Amino acid sequence: MADWNKKWRIKIQNPNLFLLHSPYVSADTELLVCRPPFIYDNSTRSLVVVEGQSVQLACFAGGYPTPKIFWRKPNNPIFSMGNILKIPAIKKEDRGNYYCIAGNGVGNDTSRRISISVEFPPVITALQTSVGQAVLYDAYLECHVEANPQPAISWIYKGIEISNNQHYWISDSVTADDKRDSILRIMKINNYLYGDYTCKASNNLGAAEIKINVYETVLPQCPFVCKD
Repeated sequence: MADWNKKWRIKIQNPNLFLLHSPYVSADTELLVCRPPFIYDNSTRSLVVVEGQSVQLACFAGGYPTPKIFWRKPNNPIFSMGNILKIPAIKKEDRGNYYCIAGNGVGNDTSRRISISVEFPPVITALQTSVGQAVLYDAYLECHVEANPQPAISWIYKGIEISNNQHYWISDSVTADDKRDSILRIMKINNYLYGDYTCKASNNLGAAEIKINVYETVLPQCPFVCKD
Protein backbone atom coordinates (compact mmCIF):
# COMPACT_ATOMS: atom_id res chain seq x y z
CA MET A 1 0.00 0.00 0.00
CA ALA A 2 1.49 3.34 -1.03
CA ASP A 3 2.21 5.96 1.58
CA TRP A 4 0.24 9.00 0.49
CA ASN A 5 1.25 11.13 3.47
CA LYS A 6 4.19 12.98 1.91
CA LYS A 7 5.18 16.31 0.43
CA TRP A 8 3.87 17.17 -3.03
CA ARG A 9 4.72 20.06 -5.39
CA ILE A 10 1.71 21.87 -6.77
CA LYS A 11 1.95 23.99 -9.94
CA ILE A 12 -0.83 26.48 -10.75
CA GLN A 13 -1.07 28.32 -14.05
CA ASN A 14 -1.99 32.00 -13.75
CA PRO A 15 -2.82 33.81 -17.08
CA ASN A 16 -2.02 37.17 -15.47
CA LEU A 17 1.59 36.08 -15.13
CA PHE A 18 1.91 35.16 -18.82
CA LEU A 19 4.32 38.00 -19.56
CA LEU A 20 6.66 36.87 -16.80
CA HIS A 21 9.36 34.31 -17.23
CA SER A 22 6.93 31.50 -16.33
CA PRO A 23 3.13 31.57 -16.11
CA TYR A 24 3.22 28.98 -13.29
CA VAL A 25 3.32 29.44 -9.54
CA SER A 26 4.58 26.46 -7.55
CA ALA A 27 4.69 25.62 -3.85
CA ASP A 28 5.45 22.62 -1.66
CA THR A 29 2.67 21.36 0.57
CA GLU A 30 2.05 18.26 2.68
CA LEU A 31 -0.91 16.13 1.66
CA LEU A 32 -2.36 14.12 4.51
CA VAL A 33 -4.76 11.31 3.57
CA CYS A 34 -6.97 9.99 6.37
CA ARG A 35 -7.45 6.23 6.43
CA PRO A 36 -9.68 4.04 8.67
CA PRO A 37 -7.89 1.72 11.10
CA PHE A 38 -6.83 -1.82 10.18
CA ILE A 39 -5.06 -4.52 12.17
CA TYR A 40 -1.81 -6.06 10.89
CA ASP A 41 -1.56 -9.81 10.34
CA ASN A 42 1.40 -10.11 12.73
CA SER A 43 -0.94 -9.48 15.66
CA THR A 44 -1.74 -12.40 17.99
CA ARG A 45 -4.58 -14.67 16.83
CA SER A 46 -4.73 -17.48 19.41
CA LEU A 47 -2.66 -19.01 22.20
CA VAL A 48 -2.55 -22.28 24.12
CA VAL A 49 -0.78 -21.81 27.45
CA VAL A 50 -0.34 -23.60 30.76
CA GLU A 51 -1.80 -22.10 33.92
CA GLY A 52 0.76 -19.95 35.74
CA GLN A 53 2.64 -18.89 32.61
CA SER A 54 3.25 -15.24 31.74
CA VAL A 55 1.20 -14.35 28.67
CA GLN A 56 1.59 -11.47 26.24
CA LEU A 57 -0.95 -10.55 23.55
CA ALA A 58 0.12 -8.21 20.75
CA CYS A 59 -2.09 -6.05 18.55
CA PHE A 60 -0.64 -3.76 15.87
CA ALA A 61 -2.77 -1.40 13.83
CA GLY A 62 -2.30 0.99 10.92
CA GLY A 63 -4.27 3.90 9.53
CA TYR A 64 -4.12 7.67 9.71
CA PRO A 65 -4.26 9.26 12.20
CA THR A 66 -2.39 6.58 14.16
CA PRO A 67 -5.06 4.39 15.81
CA LYS A 68 -5.37 3.87 19.55
CA ILE A 69 -5.58 0.28 20.79
CA PHE A 70 -8.09 -0.85 23.43
CA TRP A 71 -8.64 -4.29 25.02
CA ARG A 72 -11.80 -5.87 26.35
CA LYS A 73 -13.49 -9.22 26.95
CA PRO A 74 -16.98 -10.12 25.67
CA ASN A 75 -19.76 -8.23 27.47
CA ASN A 76 -17.19 -6.33 29.51
CA PRO A 77 -15.93 -2.74 29.37
CA ILE A 78 -12.48 -1.73 28.14
CA PHE A 79 -9.88 -2.73 30.74
CA SER A 80 -6.54 -1.90 29.09
CA MET A 81 -4.91 0.26 26.39
CA GLY A 82 -1.80 -0.11 24.23
CA ASN A 83 -0.37 -2.54 21.71
CA ILE A 84 0.63 -5.16 24.30
CA LEU A 85 -1.62 -6.83 26.87
CA LYS A 86 0.33 -8.61 29.60
CA ILE A 87 -1.05 -11.25 31.97
CA PRO A 88 1.75 -12.00 34.48
CA ALA A 89 0.51 -15.40 35.73
CA ILE A 90 -2.51 -16.60 33.81
CA LYS A 91 -5.27 -18.51 35.61
CA LYS A 92 -7.87 -20.86 34.20
CA GLU A 93 -10.47 -18.16 34.84
CA ASP A 94 -8.61 -15.98 32.30
CA ARG A 95 -9.30 -18.35 29.40
CA GLY A 96 -11.64 -17.34 26.60
CA ASN A 97 -11.84 -14.60 23.98
CA TYR A 98 -10.19 -11.20 24.11
CA TYR A 99 -10.82 -8.35 21.68
CA CYS A 100 -8.27 -5.82 20.53
CA ILE A 101 -10.02 -2.73 19.15
CA ALA A 102 -8.34 -0.09 16.98
CA GLY A 103 -9.88 3.33 16.43
CA ASN A 104 -8.72 6.68 15.05
CA GLY A 105 -11.94 8.58 14.46
CA VAL A 106 -11.98 7.80 10.73
CA GLY A 107 -14.74 5.42 9.71
CA ASN A 108 -15.62 2.57 12.05
CA ASP A 109 -13.37 1.00 14.66
CA THR A 110 -11.97 -2.40 13.76
CA SER A 111 -11.34 -5.35 16.07
CA ARG A 112 -9.70 -8.75 16.25
CA ARG A 113 -10.72 -11.68 18.41
CA ILE A 114 -7.87 -13.45 20.19
CA SER A 115 -8.62 -16.83 21.76
CA ILE A 116 -6.70 -18.09 24.79
CA SER A 117 -6.90 -21.73 25.86
CA VAL A 118 -5.47 -22.35 29.33
CA GLU A 119 -4.36 -25.87 30.20
CA PHE A 120 -4.55 -26.87 33.87
CA PRO A 121 -4.65 -30.01 36.05
CA PRO A 122 -7.99 -31.41 37.23
CA VAL A 123 -10.03 -29.75 39.96
CA ILE A 124 -12.68 -31.99 41.56
CA THR A 125 -15.70 -31.08 43.66
CA ALA A 126 -18.68 -33.10 44.89
CA LEU A 127 -22.19 -32.00 45.70
CA GLN A 128 -22.19 -34.47 48.60
CA THR A 129 -19.20 -36.12 50.24
CA SER A 130 -21.47 -38.30 52.36
CA VAL A 131 -24.38 -40.24 50.83
CA GLY A 132 -26.85 -42.36 52.76
CA GLN A 133 -29.11 -45.05 51.33
CA ALA A 134 -31.13 -48.01 52.52
CA VAL A 135 -30.33 -51.61 51.59
CA LEU A 136 -31.64 -52.72 48.16
CA TYR A 137 -32.11 -49.14 46.91
CA ASP A 138 -29.94 -47.32 44.37
CA ALA A 139 -27.35 -44.83 45.58
CA TYR A 140 -26.00 -42.05 43.33
CA LEU A 141 -22.56 -40.51 43.71
CA GLU A 142 -21.62 -37.48 41.65
CA CYS A 143 -18.36 -35.60 41.12
CA HIS A 144 -17.69 -32.50 39.04
CA VAL A 145 -14.37 -32.23 37.21
CA GLU A 146 -12.80 -29.18 35.61
CA ALA A 147 -9.65 -29.73 33.56
CA ASN A 148 -7.86 -29.01 30.29
CA PRO A 149 -6.79 -31.15 28.45
CA GLN A 150 -9.76 -33.47 28.92
CA PRO A 151 -9.12 -35.76 31.87
CA ALA A 152 -9.57 -39.48 32.37
CA ILE A 153 -12.12 -40.05 35.16
CA SER A 154 -12.35 -43.23 37.24
CA TRP A 155 -14.16 -44.48 40.34
CA ILE A 156 -12.30 -46.60 42.89
CA TYR A 157 -13.63 -48.78 45.72
CA LYS A 158 -11.33 -50.59 48.15
CA GLY A 159 -8.36 -49.96 45.85
CA ILE A 160 -10.03 -51.44 42.75
CA GLU A 161 -11.16 -49.40 39.76
CA ILE A 162 -14.87 -49.82 39.12
CA SER A 163 -16.31 -50.79 35.74
CA ASN A 164 -19.92 -51.18 34.64
CA ASN A 165 -21.39 -54.46 35.90
CA GLN A 166 -24.37 -55.81 37.83
CA HIS A 167 -23.57 -53.56 40.81
CA TYR A 168 -22.37 -50.33 39.19
CA TRP A 169 -23.16 -48.02 36.30
CA ILE A 170 -20.93 -45.03 35.45
CA SER A 171 -22.09 -42.18 33.21
CA ASP A 172 -20.04 -39.14 32.22
CA SER A 173 -21.31 -35.97 30.58
CA VAL A 174 -19.80 -32.70 29.35
CA THR A 175 -21.55 -29.74 30.96
CA ALA A 176 -19.43 -26.87 29.59
CA ASP A 177 -16.00 -26.14 28.16
CA ASP A 178 -13.42 -27.94 30.31
CA LYS A 179 -16.15 -29.22 32.68
CA ARG A 180 -17.48 -32.77 33.07
CA ASP A 181 -19.79 -34.55 35.47
CA SER A 182 -19.36 -38.19 36.43
CA ILE A 183 -22.14 -40.14 38.17
CA LEU A 184 -21.67 -43.52 39.81
CA ARG A 185 -24.90 -45.44 40.35
CA ILE A 186 -24.73 -48.23 42.92
CA MET A 187 -27.64 -50.50 42.04
CA LYS A 188 -29.66 -52.17 44.82
CA ILE A 189 -26.93 -51.52 47.33
CA ASN A 190 -26.01 -54.31 49.75
CA ASN A 191 -24.10 -54.34 53.04
CA TYR A 192 -20.79 -55.17 51.35
CA LEU A 193 -21.06 -52.10 49.06
CA TYR A 194 -21.05 -49.44 51.79
CA GLY A 195 -17.87 -47.49 52.51
CA ASP A 196 -15.58 -44.94 50.88
CA TYR A 197 -15.61 -44.40 47.10
CA THR A 198 -13.01 -42.29 45.31
CA CYS A 199 -13.60 -40.20 42.20
CA LYS A 200 -10.25 -39.60 40.47
CA ALA A 201 -9.38 -37.45 37.46
CA SER A 202 -6.02 -37.09 35.71
CA ASN A 203 -4.47 -35.50 32.65
CA ASN A 204 -0.89 -34.82 31.55
CA LEU A 205 -0.63 -31.90 33.99
CA GLY A 206 -1.65 -33.72 37.17
CA ALA A 207 -4.32 -35.58 39.07
CA ALA A 208 -6.91 -34.95 41.76
CA GLU A 209 -9.39 -37.06 43.72
CA ILE A 210 -12.22 -36.78 46.19
CA LYS A 211 -13.70 -39.35 48.61
CA ILE A 212 -17.43 -39.90 49.01
CA ASN A 213 -18.64 -42.00 51.91
CA VAL A 214 -21.70 -44.21 51.42
CA TYR A 215 -23.49 -45.29 54.60
CA GLU A 216 -26.58 -47.30 55.42
CA THR A 217 -29.88 -45.69 56.38
CA VAL A 218 -33.09 -47.24 57.65
CA LEU A 219 -35.34 -45.39 55.20
CA PRO A 220 -34.73 -44.80 51.47
CA GLN A 221 -33.23 -41.42 50.73
CA CYS A 222 -34.28 -38.73 48.22
CA PRO A 223 -33.91 -37.07 45.76
CA PHE A 224 -33.15 -39.88 43.31
CA VAL A 225 -35.47 -42.51 44.86
CA CYS A 226 -38.33 -39.98 44.93
CA LYS A 227 -37.97 -39.41 41.18
CA ASP A 228 -38.45 -43.08 40.24
